Amino acid sequence: MFFSSVYFLFTLFLFLRLNFNVVGMDMDRNGCGKTKGCLFRPNGCNPMLDCAIAIVFTISGKNQLYIQMAAQSIYPPPPLQYIAIGFSHDKLMGNDFVSECVLNTDGSLFNDVEVYASYNLEKSKNDRTLLNSTEHSLLYGNIEGKMEDGRLYCSFTQAIRPQFSLSSSRSNLIWNLDKSFWIMGATGGAQPDEINSHDTARGSHFYPILSSKVIDISTTSSKHYDLPIQYQENETKKFNKINGTITPNNSAFKRLIGGGLLIISFIPLIFTKILFLPIYY
Repeated sequence: MFFSSVYFLFTLFLFLRLNFNVVGMDMDRNGCGKTKGCLFRPNGCNPMLDCAIAIVFTISGKNQLYIQMAAQSIYPPPPLQYIAIGFSHDKLMGNDFVSECVLNTDGSLFNDVEVYASYNLEKSKNDRTLLNSTEHSLLYGNIEGKMEDGRLYCSFTQAIRPQFSLSSSRSNLIWNLDKSFWIMGATGGAQPDEINSHDTARGSHFYPILSSKVIDISTTSSKHYDLPIQYQENETKKFNKINGTITPNNSAFKRLIGGGLLIISFIPLIFTKILFLPIYY
């Protein structure tokens, strides 16, 4: 009886684990160019069957861009492989905001799919952007992924207007997506702390893909959703950098000055009380 119970629990654990990160993938061409943005390589491929790289994205809710990605496993298969979507102001790779999905290519039960924010520097170098757990959960959600039959699948939601503060050193690394961009897609090997260079042979099916035109992210939806206002820090903690100096937020500064003036106004009264204290002999 004991061993039967253990076997049942172990089987249940494996079943749940196997299905925990299974993507409810339904990638297809329906709505592409109208309510969805789509990139496929090669042309005419089926994203669920034979696309070397496939990326589909659409606005799925308030401040949410739903991104689906698929790729063929590269050969020889690396321990980790990534699929990435890049948002760029031009057709050239460099100075681009990237969201990368990293999976274990051997289908290990004990390796979860990971999504990272990174930035393409010039000369094909990519750096991951450090986010704490709160920032990551505000930027990405609903992360799912799997490796099946030599193909990688990944999906997640991404905030269109990130609702957290960025330090000055990161302010240009995380972008609002409420604009038009050239969209890029790439796949390649990955390390635990970075991604490797993608295939650079232009004739290869694994060479990065690029949208044929700039895409206005706000048009990739079948329904209109209002965006939240641009994130602003709490006024009592907010500091504005002006001309290289740090100036307190006006409201907080006024309250500070008001409190100081109130204290100063009591000083003459205190001294008056001390000077005219009654003297007893």
